[in-house]
Amino acid sequence: MNLLYKIRNEISTPSESPLEQWLKVHAKGTVEQFKKLESSGDYKRKLIFASAQHREDDFEAFIDPKDEFKHSDKLSQVELENYYIKQNDVFLFSRLIH
Repeated sequence: MNLLYKIRNEISTPSESPLEQWLKVHAKGTVEQFKKLESSGDYKRKLIFASAQHREDDFEAFIDPKDEFKHSDKLSQVELENYYIKQNDVFLFSRLIH
């Protein structure tokens, strides 16, 4: 998360480092969500995590509204929420095709 936080403003720029390049490809959605949170300035903005499959699976979340944690920890929380949505979409999709 520290590396992702460090390169968050360079997410569209190719990298020589394989790890950085992998993060730039696979964590783009997380960085976009985090930038929404970061742009609020006070971290009190709620984020909407949208499911690709069903709108009823969308949810809102506050990430550290008291501004108590490091930026990389906030980014980690955004990643966990994105991971939950992705896993839920995969689960729902697998149930549809079986």
